[in-house]
Amino acid sequence: MPTARPHLAARARPLLAWAGLRRPAALLFAWAALRFLAALVIVLLAAAWCRGAEASPPGEPATALWWEDLEGTLRLEPADAEAIVRGVRDALARGDAGVEDLPARWAADRAARIVFLSATDGSRPARVAMGAGRGLGAALEASLRELLRRGVRDRDAAWVKLDVVSERSPRRTYLPGVPLAVEKLMDGVAFSRDLSLAFLPLEVASHGLVDVPGRWLPSRLGPALAARGLPAALRNDPRWRKPSAAWTFRTESWFAGGGEIFRLQRGHRRVEDVDPPRLLGAARAGGEYLRRAVSPDGRFTYSYRPLGGIAEDDYNLVRHAGTVYAMYELLEEAGDAGLLAAAERAADYLLRFVQPFGEAEDGMSILASEDRVKLGGVALAIVALVQRSRVTGDRGSAAVLERLGRYLLHSQRDDGSFVHERHLPSGRPREDFVSDYYPGEALLALLRLNAFDGGERWLEAAERGARYLIRVRDRGVETRELIHDHWLLYALSELYRRRPGEEYLEHAMRICEAIIARQTVDSPHADLRGSYGDPPRSTPAATRSEGLLAAHRMASGSGRADLAQRILEAARRGVAFQLRTQLGPGSTLHLEDPRAPL
Repeated sequence: MPTARPHLAARARPLLAWAGLRRPAALLFAWAALRFLAALVIVLLAAAWCRGAEASPPGEPATALWWEDLEGTLRLEPADAEAIVRGVRDALARGDAGVEDLPARWAADRAARIVFLSATDGSRPARVAMGAGRGLGAALEASLRELLRRGVRDRDAAWVKLDVVSERSPRRTYLPGVPLAVEKLMDGVAFSRDLSLAFLPLEVASHGLVDVPGRWLPSRLGPALAARGLPAALRNDPRWRKPSAAWTFRTESWFAGGGEIFRLQRGHRRVEDVDPPRLLGAARAGGEYLRRAVSPDGRFTYSYRPLGGIAEDDYNLVRHAGTVYAMYELLEEAGDAGLLAAAERAADYLLRFVQPFGEAEDGMSILASEDRVKLGGVALAIVALVQRSRVTGDRGSAAVLERLGRYLLHSQRDDGSFVHERHLPSGRPREDFVSDYYPGEALLALLRLNAFDGGERWLEAAERGARYLIRVRDRGVETRELIHDHWLLYALSELYRRRPGEEYLEHAMRICEAIIARQTVDSPHADLRGSYGDPPRSTPAATRSEGLLAAHRMASGSGRADLAQRILEAARRGVAFQLRTQLGPGSTLHLEDPRAPL
C-alpha cells in the first residue's frame, strides 16, 4: 500500500521548529505567509511574461509609449504643419530619419506624442508607419525610421500624409461583437499595448474595419496590416476574441502631393471659400472621372464602390441622360477632345433607347427603359441632345428632338400636369407613380426645344406646366415645405426671361427660401456647413446649388438685391461643401487602387 503523503503543515514542522514557531497561532501565521509568498511568485512570473510579450508585440514596433501615456490635446498652426511635412518629404528624399528645421516650439517639445506617416506613389495603397516618442520630433523620427526600414524612398512618396494624434478618448473596453462608438472618418481606433495596433480614421473607412452598427471586424484587417508591413495572420489572433483595452482618437491630418500641402478633414481637403480657378479645376476633375467612366459602347460605370473596387450593375437611364448633359455643359466651358469623344459615345448610347411610340402618324418617340417610359427620361434626353447640338454645331438630332417633344405634348393633360410614367408596350399611364422632379425636367426640355427651333408650341406648353405647378401642386404649401425643385428653378429662370411673369419670379424666390432654410449653417463641424440633411450628401448640395444660381439671375435682374445676395451666399456655401466632398489623393491613398475614384 502506498505511503500517504504528509500534510503540508506536518511537512513544515521541522522548519517551524528550527524557526522556533511551535504554538498553533505561530503555525497559522507561517501557513498564511507561505501562501502569500506563493501568490507573489505567481504575480512576478506573470509580470515577467507580460514584459517579455510587450518587448516583441504582434503589431507595431515596440515603443515605451502607448495610448494611455498621451495627455491633453495638440493643435498645429498651418505654417508649422507645412514646415513639418516639407521636412518629412526632405528626409525621405535623403533617406534618413532626421527632420531638419523643425519649428522651434516643436523642437523643444518633450510631451508624449504619437504620429503616423503614410506614403505611396499613387499606384498602390499607402504604406503606413506609426511612431511614438517624447516630443514631436522623436515621434516623427520613429515613424520615418520605420518607413525607411521598409524601403520607402522619395520615388515611393508622390503622396505623403502626416497624421499627428491631437486627442484621444478615455480608455474603453473592446468587447468582440459589441459596437464601438466611432464617428466615421473622424475617429481612429487603437488597442491595448498587448495587441499593439492602431488604425487611422481614413484607414478604418477605406478598409471597412467597422460595420454600420460600429462593430470591429478583424476579418477585414488584411489590407490594413499589409500597409503596415505586418503579417495577415494577425487578423486571426485569438486576442480579438477576448476583451481588450481600446481608445478612439483624432488627428491633425496634412497631405502633400502635386506640389501642394494642405489640411484634411474627414479625409477631404478643407475648403473655406470658392474662386473661379478652383471651381474650374474641380469641374475638370469631375469631367476626367466621367471620361474614364464611359465604356467603349457608351455606357457609364454607374456606381463604383472604392471599398473593394466594385463596379455595380445597377443602371438608371434618366441619370445617364442627365450626366451626358453635364458633360456637354462642361465642354462648353472647357473644351477637351477626350471628354468630347466620351460624351459622344454616351450620347450615341442614349439614342439606342429612343423608339417610336403610338401610331406612326402621331410622329412620337420615347426613351424606353425596361418595360416603361419615364417622363424624366424623355425630358433629359431632349436637354442633353439640345446641349450636344449647341456645343458641336451638329443639328443631326433635329428629327429625334421633334419626335421626343411631341411625346411631351402628348403626356401633358389639359390642366398643364403630366403623365409621369407609362407601362410598355401598352402605353397605359401608371397612375400610382408621381415624381417630384419630372415636371420641372419636362418644362426645361420644352424651353430648350423652343430655344432650338423657335417653336411657340413648346413655350406655351411650358407656361401651362409652370402655372399648374404654382397654382395647383404647390398652392397652399408652406414655404418651408416646398419641394427643393432645382429643375423647376432652371425652368422658371429661362421662362421668366422669355415671358416675364410675377408669379414665376415669386414662386422661384419661395423655393429659394425653402432651400436656404434647410441648409446647414451653424454646425460645430466646419466641413459640414453648406450641406443639407443628416447625414449630408454631395448630390443634394450640388442640385440645390445649381437651382439657387439659376434663381440668382432672376433675383438680380428684378432688383431684389438683398435676396439675390442671400441666394448667392447660400450657393457659395453649398459649392464649398461640394468641394470638400470631392475625392482627391488625400481621400483615396489608403484604397487598394488609389487612382481609380479620381
